[in-house]
Amino acid sequence: MLITSKPKTVFGILCSVIALLLIMHLIFGVYANYYLNATAYGLVDLFNMDQEHNIPTLFSSLMLLTCSLLLLLIATAKRKDGNKEHWYWHGMAAVFLFLSVDEITSLHERFNGPIRNALETSGALHFAWVIPYALLLLALAGLYARFVFKILPGQTRTLMILSAAIFIGGALGLELLGSYYFSKTGEIDLTFALMATVEEVMEMFGVVLFIYTLMRYLATEHKSLYFHVGSDREEDLSPATSPAYPLRNGERIAVESRQ
Repeated sequence: MLITSKPKTVFGILCSVIALLLIMHLIFGVYANYYLNATAYGLVDLFNMDQEHNIPTLFSSLMLLTCSLLLLLIATAKRKDGNKEHWYWHGMAAVFLFLSVDEITSLHERFNGPIRNALETSGALHFAWVIPYALLLLALAGLYARFVFKILPGQTRTLMILSAAIFIGGALGLELLGSYYFSKTGEIDLTFALMATVEEVMEMFGVVLFIYTLMRYLATEHKSLYFHVGSDREEDLSPATSPAYPLRNGERIAVESRQ
């Protein structure tokens, strides 16, 4: 069985899903909620990106989990090759698994009250969960600086930094802005909703771009995995003859990813 999955195709499909979720959010989560003052038969909650436990949350959590699995695949390949840098990939896989669980359970939201009360935060830090998460981010940045700037290939590094900047810009940057606005106005109005919309879309797009980056890395750096990863520039290989397609139960099976 040969399954061909092109990173650019996957990227396009996932971006289309984001666009669809955005349209549904704008219709039900913004227009119906703020202009019609209607619940739209429960669709407001179902598609509102600024709420939890709904379709956008599920999509975001699944995309983060996909990142974790791709990172684990790379880490496993590195470890089997005797490459010591596999620990970096294993570490990122663990981080994205945590982020996936955090997204679906809203774990970070539970830190708001205790930290706000303990530190008496307000303004941009009204949503106080950003404090421990920002500190963890700084720690990870220090641990991974050498890996990013010395070990990663150039284009992978560029795409990884870009995806991280988009995701963090939404998750922390827009969160700080929204926190400041809410702290001053005390209202979750249309302006706040639009800021939250931009925040969520940036997070989703950052993760989808990271998925593309990882698939592209697999296509160029690990062409002979059990899950065979190639690129459009490679010559077509026959599943029946190529050593890149290992035997399992007497059958040649491969999953091929092409750019």
